[in-house]
Amino acid sequence: MTTADPLMDLIASQLADAEAGWSVGTFGAIAEFTREPGEALDMEQSRNGISAVTQKGGIRVVSHPDLRLIASESPTTES
Repeated sequence: MTTADPLMDLIASQLADAEAGWSVGTFGAIAEFTREPGEALDMEQSRNGISAVTQKGGIRVVSHPDLRLIASESPTTES
């Protein structure tokens, strides 16, 4: 499902990508959402937000006027 909000549509496409990982954090706490390719995923998208849930956990992103994306890549041991 696509919405009239390109930002939320981009987030939905990245949540659907098994190679994209998500980190959410603040001082003293962090949460991560990743999944394996082929792992069952239940995704729901509405005008107000997007959720992605696996048997191991889930993530929900709620639309907000101040929402902005920050791309981040970290060095890994993989080439």
